[in-house]
Amino acid sequence: MNPKDTESTEGKRKTKRKSVKKESQDLSQESSQTSQEKKPQPKFIDSSLSSLVKQIEKQSSKQKSKSSVVFARNYCYEVQQIPIKITISETRKLNILEEFILRAAIEFTPPPTTEELAKVLGLDIIFVRSAIERLVKLNCLEASPLKINITPQGEKCYQQGHVFSSPITKLIYAIADPLQAEIELKSDILNSETKVNSETKDLHSLEELVNLETRIPDINQLQIEQIQEAVRDLGLEVELLEDEQAITDFKVVGKPQTCLQSVFVFVLFDKLKGNYTTQVRRKRQILELPSTWLTELEILQKLYLELRDEPSSSVKNP
Repeated sequence: MNPKDTESTEGKRKTKRKSVKKESQDLSQESSQTSQEKKPQPKFIDSSLSSLVKQIEKQSSKQKSKSSVVFARNYCYEVQQIPIKITISETRKLNILEEFILRAAIEFTPPPTTEELAKVLGLDIIFVRSAIERLVKLNCLEASPLKINITPQGEKCYQQGHVFSSPITKLIYAIADPLQAEIELKSDILNSETKVNSETKDLHSLEELVNLETRIPDINQLQIEQIQEAVRDLGLEVELLEDEQAITDFKVVGKPQTCLQSVFVFVLFDKLKGNYTTQVRRKRQILELPSTWLTELEILQKLYLELRDEPSSSVKNP
C-alpha cells in the first residue's frame, strides 16, 4: 500500500473518532441541560399568597406561557398623602349684555367706563352697572369704579362663551406614590399609621431593596386638568355634572402625611424562555410600571437566586 494512502486513511479515522466524541459530548450537555430544565425550581412563597399564586399559575397555563411563581412576598413602602381643596363652579352661558361688556373690556383702548358703555348700548346705566357688578363677583372683571378692566378669568370666560357661578369646595387627597412615580387622587383618606402594627408586622420593607426617594413625584407638578380628569374618569366620589360644573381652582390645605402602602411582589420563571420576571400587584391589579421597572433592575430576581442557592433553599416560607 502506498504510504500516502495509509496516512490518508489514518487521518480519516482520527477525524471520525473526534466527530463521534464531539457528538457524544453534545448529547451529554443536552441531557444535562434538559435535566436542569425538568428539575423543579425551589419556591419561596408567603403562606398568605398561596391562593393567589395558584390563580396566577393557572392563568399562565391557559395562556401557554408556562410561567411558574417561584417567589411571592408582601411588601410595604411609604407614600405621601396631601390634602387638597378643590373649587367646583357651575357654568352657564353668557347673556348678550355680559358678552358685549367682556368684549368691550378686551378690545377697547383705553377700557370704557360704565357710562360710556351705557351710552353706546343705549341702555339705562342701572342695567349695565348691575351686569358689571355680577361679572366682578364672578372674577371676570376687576373691581374698579372708573374703568372696566378684564381679568384672565374674564378672557377665558369670553373665549369659552360661559361663566362660572355658585362655587362649592370639596376635600380630596393627592397620593405621591414613588413606586408608581405618579400622583394619584383619592376622595378617601388613607390610614395614616406609619409604624408596624398588627396588619403590617408581616410585611417586608420594599425600601430595603430599592431607593424610592428619587422617584417621589412633586405635588407642584399637579395641574388642574389632571384633577378635572380624575374627578370625571377615575371614580372619585365627587359629584361633577358633565357640562354644568367644572373645577376652577385647587390648593394644598395641609401638611403631607406619611402612610404605608402594601403590594404583592412575585418572581415568575418562564419555563420556555428560561428567564425570570418580576410582577407587582395591588390586591389583584397588576401594576405595569413598577413591574417593568423592578424586572429591569433585577433586584427581586437576584434576591430569589440568592435564597435558592442557600443551603436552606427547601424552605418555602422565608
